[in-house]
Amino acid sequence: MNTPQYPSNWELASARSLVVTKALIAGGMPAAQLSAASYGDLRPVAANDTKEGKAANRRIEIVVVPDLSTLPGFDALQKVD
Repeated sequence: MNTPQYPSNWELASARSLVVTKALIAGGMPAAQLSAASYGDLRPVAANDTKEGKAANRRIEIVVVPDLSTLPGFDALQKVD
């Protein structure tokens, strides 16, 4: 990748992650609970020497971290005897 808009895969991946993050916020997700990260070509899931491999590496990974304090029994886990 080397274009004026995206000089590297890192910038392209960053733009993708920001688009998804903004869509989640627009859909009602609290912005304070979201973050975006970009790995560019540093964490491929497939070889980039085929069309299919390149397509597999054009991805967004979403990690959902629950608010553990809302889980049943959480208060009991916090108690130290």
